[in-house]
Amino acid sequence: MKKLRAFSMVEISIVLVLLTAIILGVMQSTTLIGDSKLSKAQILTNKSPVKDLNGLVLWLETSLEDSFILNEIEDGQGISLWKDIKNNNKTHNNASQTISSLKPIYKEKAFNNSIPGLRFDGTDDHLDFDGDGIINSPYTIFIVEKRTDAKSNNYFISGSSSSANNNLVLGYKTNISMMQSHYANDLTYTIPAYGDNIERIHTFTFDMTGKEYYLNGGLNSTASDAITNPCLLYTSDAADEE
Repeated sequence: MKKLRAFSMVEISIVLVLLTAIILGVMQSTTLIGDSKLSKAQILTNKSPVKDLNGLVLWLETSLEDSFILNEIEDGQGISLWKDIKNNNKTHNNASQTISSLKPIYKEKAFNNSIPGLRFDGTDDHLDFDGDGIINSPYTIFIVEKRTDAKSNNYFISGSSSSANNNLVLGYKTNISMMQSHYANDLTYTIPAYGDNIERIHTFTFDMTGKEYYLNGGLNSTASDAITNPCLLYTSDAADEE
């Protein structure tokens, strides 16, 4: 018959230390993976030729510290200034908000559990910017986002005018439809329904012959002769989405 062996306090302490070391090792490994993804995103952004494109109205992104005021880069902090990062020798078109209750919130790991993002409450949070660059002009607009619910009338860009062709409106008209409008000249596209925290890339184009929309690079709709009117005026009341 085998004798039962009792563990000494020293042996128990060693086991606990090893367990702690293993757990800490896993946590540190997860942190390093997240840091690596963020670092890669920052390198790609800094090296991107997008900054120097002719006709670039603005480029707002969230991976670089230079995109925000330094003391606002903290998880849960309201953002008052989202900086346009196009080439420094061009006039910057920063998006801003001075009213605390209307500021979007900085989220440290919003995308891919590593890259920061801004969270808008879907009600009245927004940032204002100068939209003169799209007035009476063709345009291409890219939006990267991650919806957190199936709310209707949730727009990335939406000016404050309610006059025909005097407002650019881009975003979710319903849970399953995307809208591209210059006000009263709406084009809607059917899209997959909301899924839990699915990241999406939206591309909106207008070239004076009609509008097109692409979801994650796939063509959803073609130009329509019925909606060739350009946006003639834009009064900012910017984004309302993450």
